[in-house]
Amino acid sequence: MQRLILLACGCFFSLLLHAQNYSYNGFLEAAENAVEADDHYNAMKYYEAALAFKDEDEQDPVVRFKLGVQAYEATAYVIAQNALSQVVGQLPPNDGGATPLARYYLGRVYLRQGNYDGATTQFEDFLSQSPAPDAEFQALANIALENIEWAAIEIENDRDISLQHLGDVINTPNSDFAYTVPPTGVHLYSSHSYTWENDSLRPVRNLSRIRQIIGNGTVEDLPDLVNVADKIVATSSFNAAGNTVYYSICEYRDAAEE
Repeated sequence: MQRLILLACGCFFSLLLHAQNYSYNGFLEAAENAVEADDHYNAMKYYEAALAFKDEDEQDPVVRFKLGVQAYEATAYVIAQNALSQVVGQLPPNDGGATPLARYYLGRVYLRQGNYDGATTQFEDFLSQSPAPDAEFQALANIALENIEWAAIEIENDRDISLQHLGDVINTPNSDFAYTVPPTGVHLYSSHSYTWENDSLRPVRNLSRIRQIIGNGTVEDLPDLVNVADKIVATSSFNAAGNTVYYSICEYRDAAEE
């Protein structure tokens, strides 16, 4: 029987403020405060909530751009790609308009997902914009293009490497991380894709759970002994002998409690 050891977890996920003013401007203010604190996940959620107040054809592309950037920073690449693609699709050729970095960040999203052709197109279009983009981002885009060129050469090398995409059941729009393979052969990972039904804030936040992959992509949560209700449970790892698993249980701490 495996022993379970709980790590005392000192990491708290912080929200900067309660968006008590549930309005378009209230959520925008909450988002900007979250951005200032590098709280990318909650900034993303607040921008999503703000945009929900508007019909799609009335949504501010600058706000949608900010949503895309914060989603990228929070590694929510599907959300980032959807938001930034809409912004870029409304831009005239060779013009960044009110969102001159939209093509750059869409390129970063594609790059993180291994879509090198899409990333190359966005970086090249970004560099051809008029007026010329900020010098710092020009340099970053050029470095990214050099890295893509190197990766393309490596891909052409014949190597015995097999890649398998595990599908949308496992690769959700939320953060899925801490993939481990214990000696038992059951694959474990953490997923931040669970809605916290008892959350007192709106929009409600997500919780993490440790999951196991069984057979051909079948996914199950670990039992409630591990995945404690209303807590963030994540980051499983094993000792060298494979008979002890370590994991973390965390909780949100709101600004009002600090």
